[in-house]
Amino acid sequence: MVFGVRHFSPAASLHLRAALDRQRPKAVLVEGPSDVTQLIALLTDAETQPPVAVMAYAAQPPVRSLLLPYADYSPELTALRWASENGAEAKFIDLPTGVFLALSARKPADDQQPTWSVQHLYRQLAAANGYETFDDYWEAAFEHNSSDAAYRQAVYELGQGLRDLQPVAPENLVREAHMRRKIETVRRSGVADQDIAVVCGAYHASVLTDAPPMSDSELDALPRLPVQLTALPYTYLRLSSRTGYEAGIHSPRYFELLWSALRDDTLQSLPVQFFAELAQTLRQQGRSVSAADVLEATRLSLALASVRNQRLPTLDNLRAAAVTCLGQGQLAPIAEALNRVEVGTAAGSLPTQHLSAPIQQDFLRQCRQLTLERYRTPVAKELQLDLRENTAVKRLQSRWLDLNRFFFLNRLAALGVPFGKRQQVRQTGATWKEVYALQWTPDTEIALAENALRGETIDKAAREMLAEQLQCVTCIADITAVVESAAACGLPDALRAAAEALRDFTGQQDSLEGVAEALHTLSMTVKFGGLRHTDTTALEPLLSQLFVRATGIATTSCGCDDNAAAAVQKALWLVQEAAVQHPSLCDGEAWRQALHAVADGQSVNALLAGTAAALLLERDGMDETRWLPLMTHRLSSATLPADSARWFEGLVSRNHYALLSLSKLWQALDDYMAALEEDAFVPVLVILRRALAGFSPAEKRMVCQQLAQLRALSADQVEDAVSQPLSEQERQWLDEVSTFDFDGF
Repeated sequence: MVFGVRHFSPAASLHLRAALDRQRPKAVLVEGPSDVTQLIALLTDAETQPPVAVMAYAAQPPVRSLLLPYADYSPELTALRWASENGAEAKFIDLPTGVFLALSARKPADDQQPTWSVQHLYRQLAAANGYETFDDYWEAAFEHNSSDAAYRQAVYELGQGLRDLQPVAPENLVREAHMRRKIETVRRSGVADQDIAVVCGAYHASVLTDAPPMSDSELDALPRLPVQLTALPYTYLRLSSRTGYEAGIHSPRYFELLWSALRDDTLQSLPVQFFAELAQTLRQQGRSVSAADVLEATRLSLALASVRNQRLPTLDNLRAAAVTCLGQGQLAPIAEALNRVEVGTAAGSLPTQHLSAPIQQDFLRQCRQLTLERYRTPVAKELQLDLRENTAVKRLQSRWLDLNRFFFLNRLAALGVPFGKRQQVRQTGATWKEVYALQWTPDTEIALAENALRGETIDKAAREMLAEQLQCVTCIADITAVVESAAACGLPDALRAAAEALRDFTGQQDSLEGVAEALHTLSMTVKFGGLRHTDTTALEPLLSQLFVRATGIATTSCGCDDNAAAAVQKALWLVQEAAVQHPSLCDGEAWRQALHAVADGQSVNALLAGTAAALLLERDGMDETRWLPLMTHRLSSATLPADSARWFEGLVSRNHYALLSLSKLWQALDDYMAALEEDAFVPVLVILRRALAGFSPAEKRMVCQQLAQLRALSADQVEDAVSQPLSEQERQWLDEVSTFDFDGF
């Protein structure tokens, strides 16, 4: 018996089981990679709860993987379960996973690329029968077909029809020859034809009996890669074709409802079950849905089905009725609830002792050890960490529980394993708090298995990953990223290796932006080293070396145009921050001299000259005898108006309160603005408005107070005048000012 099926078809599972009960075969042969036969016992284990997936991954770089997911209603899984329950031999008969991976690694030439697609044919077939999607057509024509014989015949003809419409891809011909070889092997072992049941995709069903099997020489000629096999829990979301899984189904949860109705012979009540679950979901979301709404939606779905002469409503009919009756004609109010009923949030599970990849076992072990098991769910949960020692706990290891959790999550992040996502946290005067959003997905297991090549444990794999990254660095930012990651992972040997690589790279860096970014990373790593119990001694000489480099190239780097000035300004801020954080490692006097050179330089970008002056004032590196003449020169007719405005913009970019105390600064600015010619006033005003836009309302009030003192006015009068709503004429004038064309200014 050859039984053609569609992957994830509840009706196929129902009719297949009935056919197996009638035939009682001694051997059940299923389409699927033949080497996965070794995992059949796991797939049929009583503790295995679908959805689950088998994963094959290359045992040598580069990483390649193949996923074979199964739902509770997958006909392949139904066949394997029947064989297990009835003492029949069960085998997969398709090409081994190593051959699949080797074939996928071969990129065919353009003239060998298929010019057609089964999915395209599916869409044409659906349209020809009056359906928008193939899923709707399939459900009406096949899932609602209650006759075993009629179902088998219809599926057989569908597969044969698809083969007749377009040429068969060469890979399918190879697969089918291999499946025939496996069938022939079972025959030769003494199993009669009537005792063999073959379960395969409908597309292959018509060619697995009469054509010749693959020969020994053809089998030997197949390319193959060494592979490792593992199994992993899966989710309905990942199973859904909406997430890009080409062979998936649009609505896994709905098909579960359909499977339950088919097994219980209650298919007629499926619409009521669908709308009842949708109503319950909407009520949980705070929406009011009555029993009358459910009945009305059910009636409408039945009416829509009768228009197409369908026995029962399809999901398309149910969705349309739900929008009309429960969403009052709008999809948006019920979209989330519909998604839950159609796609679902179910996640599978496996007996943990059967997970074959050691790194997966290590992940579970560390989750237990770090008490993170309750976070290993498809629903994201927040975890707050306190990296300080918890002296209230007696056990030494438990005192550093959160710190070890921090290292664990960062090692996973270094490996690209999605489990913990760091959240931004604002904390004043504290550096010990970390917040993560933890969420398990099938991608977590997939990434773990793919990292099995790097080590048996997460710690070893993370070390290997960081070593690989060091081999591929092309700039100083790449190396400092490895430094930061190694420190966050709590891997001192990897940190030392990254430090050595950084030492060799430092002298080659000519960009102040690159040096400053690297300096900032090292500064933060050293700063938090004590809190994270990470030895950063090897980084301290490098921090000093990078600071010297930044000091040496600061002046020349500031001679740039306005397009590059913003990036250089940020670099100056980062260097200043490092000098403040690590006075014993950074030569503060050399940095002050460099800032003076930038502030006084005539060929320096005006914005950066003002920024340098602000940094000097910030650290008391410029007294009134230095900054007053400098400011008078910058805000005078001797300087181009645009340069004066940009200089002031750089000056007020930091430490607003300190600048607000310099009354002579605002006097000079007021005198400068009053002396400007009319053609220069507007563009300078535009730049000054932009510069003062970063001031808080309280700081702007202080500016008003300064102006009031300069003009011998009441501070309240000035503040009231400034805070008055704009007139239409003033608004129009400001709009014209804001759109001023700076070309040629």
